[in-house]
Amino acid sequence: MKLSAKQKNACLLLFEDRLSDDHIAEECGISRRTLTRWKQLPEVKEEIERLREAKRKEILKQVKTEGVADKANRLRALNKRWGKMLGIIEARATSALERMVEAQSEPPRGVTNRQWRLITGVAPGAETGLMVRQEKMLGGGEMAEKIVEWKIDIPMLRELRDIEKQAAIEVEEWAEKRVIDLSTLTIDQIAALLGAEAASGGEEAGGKD
Repeated sequence: MKLSAKQKNACLLLFEDRLSDDHIAEECGISRRTLTRWKQLPEVKEEIERLREAKRKEILKQVKTEGVADKANRLRALNKRWGKMLGIIEARATSALERMVEAQSEPPRGVTNRQWRLITGVAPGAETGLMVRQEKMLGGGEMAEKIVEWKIDIPMLRELRDIEKQAAIEVEEWAEKRVIDLSTLTIDQIAALLGAEAASGGEEAGGKD
């Protein structure tokens, strides 16, 4: 059975699932009872499923061309994140250098030399931007004392390394190191591996001349 224009419109509205059955029936100019009967028709069910499948394909195509499934998009996202993290490191380095300059000046009125050192002091290497400044309170009550610690930002460095690794994988320039258990190999196999290594080393040396 070929669906009428009203039935196709009803299928579209049922697929979109934004209106109640009463409103769909009113939109199509039919009774709620007629709509209920149409919904049981195999042709109507097939049309709704066709619309669903078309929507799934559209979403999949969009993800492949515009989303994270596209290699170019993944590389752009990795590069953007990498650039922002380098920006953070650069900003930290600038801040540390400013602190170093400020530390040479006299403390403001009402600020002790110790407090001024606490405010402006930096640790060796802070000017690289790879260290983070953390304030902590030791003790409690009147004996509480604020201290400053500088630590290498290991999580940031790890994330940068992971981004660089992922980018290398995306452009097929990453090779995982293989660990070979020599105890499982025969003498001939070990000799063949050593010969391959020697040949590879010779080619590299020859290329440098």
